[in-house]
Amino acid sequence: MAWLPATSRIVAPARWAMARRPGGGMVRSSADTRYQLGLVFHAGTLIVPPSAWTPQDCCESAMILVGEATNGAEAVAAFHSLRPDITLMDLQMPVCSGIEAIAQIRVQAPSARIIVLTTYDGDVQALRALTAGASGYLLKSSLRKELLETIRTVHAGRRYVPPDVAQQIAIHAAEEPLTDREVSILEFVAAGKANKVIAWELSLSEDTVKGHLRSIYSKFDVKDRTQAVTVSLRRGIITL
Repeated sequence: MAWLPATSRIVAPARWAMARRPGGGMVRSSADTRYQLGLVFHAGTLIVPPSAWTPQDCCESAMILVGEATNGAEAVAAFHSLRPDITLMDLQMPVCSGIEAIAQIRVQAPSARIIVLTTYDGDVQALRALTAGASGYLLKSSLRKELLETIRTVHAGRRYVPPDVAQQIAIHAAEEPLTDREVSILEFVAAGKANKVIAWELSLSEDTVKGHLRSIYSKFDVKDRTQAVTVSLRRGIITL
């Protein structure tokens, strides 16, 4: 069974009612080789220039799209209702983020197979998704062939992370991570806040904020706040 990323609609009941279990949920179609997919994407984000993918592009004859959702909360509810084999999950969604949705789904269904399909290739974002319980991580810029192969790989019980993303995870694995406080300060810096404002917002002294920034610069091997924000965005430590 499989579950993929979504646009703004849920598949019409008539499409999947015939496959409903007597006690609820979904069952495989009559063809043993077919499995069910669900889409979990914020509306409009499935379109990947220049491919202009549609939900149908994420499927092939052996895959059945059983549902879609437009935010993380809907994704969690739809997963428990439909119980698909594979879920393709976007990360940036309203109400509840993709990573939060993955974690919630895995609490109730530890064997759930979830593939993140995202525009973010940063090692930190990927590691967060994998730690939350994702079985695969794929960029929206990937070819359709790679997407379908990733679905098959995860459905077979294996994991998939693009080589470039896996390499970045390995490169930064031994580095000292930012503290939660440092991440919070970086978010304020990315929003254009001055040190004095950051200090007031976080109930810190301005010298303490400056100390945290020096620590961030050292960990990133950068010289100023602009470079620090650039690195943190690229690696997926913060988002705008």
